[in-house]
Amino acid sequence: MPSMTSASFSSEELEKLVSDYRCECHLTGRKYPSGKEISFYPSCFGSNVVLQSTTLSRISGILLLGVFAVNIYLGLDDTNLRQLNPSHYDLNWLIAIVSLVAGLLLILRPKSRTWLTLGGIVWPVVYVLSLGVDVETKLCSGAPSSSCWPSHTAAFDYLILNYASIPNVPSYFGWKLAPVMPVAIILLAIVFILSLVSVNLMRRPVKPPVQPSGSGMPSGSDQPPSSPQK
Repeated sequence: MPSMTSASFSSEELEKLVSDYRCECHLTGRKYPSGKEISFYPSCFGSNVVLQSTTLSRISGILLLGVFAVNIYLGLDDTNLRQLNPSHYDLNWLIAIVSLVAGLLLILRPKSRTWLTLGGIVWPVVYVLSLGVDVETKLCSGAPSSSCWPSHTAAFDYLILNYASIPNVPSYFGWKLAPVMPVAIILLAIVFILSLVSVNLMRRPVKPPVQPSGSGMPSGSDQPPSSPQK
């Protein structure tokens, strides 16, 4: 009589089994000579790793949508930027679009290591580096020299910390909007960390569980189970 520790599934039943478990399954077994049924020993493994990586990727995407909202706010409320520095005005909208696309890709394609690397790791670095370039140039890039900040410290206090009143600098140099840039930088830092963890989870090798002895695993023979003796 065939061993009762294994289960025989038709192809339709197997697909439903895998769909119901919603995880990656390690399937081993023997095929009957008739080819109609396969004796499988399903053992779901790696589902926690996949779920964790997917969840972290989608959280990163949602946080990037928050960064997108920050740039939309700056573009709509900073009415002087378009006149004083048109290149920074256009760059702000470009950054907003890239943040939106990156966020949506991480939400919709959370299992793609390529998009996770580009959107969750590379893009936050590029974003922060662009702010560093602005501070290094004292916000002079693409703007008339008359609108440059007096020092790197003043540019940092304005652009990164959003100080409304900067020490030893005339009041018109202060930040006039809500202090949203620190929020964007914190969100980017979280996205960067979560994406690194998610990529590391994707790279982790997933090994099938070790079957205990006497579990009824097939011996590798392609012969069907012996018929019961009468």
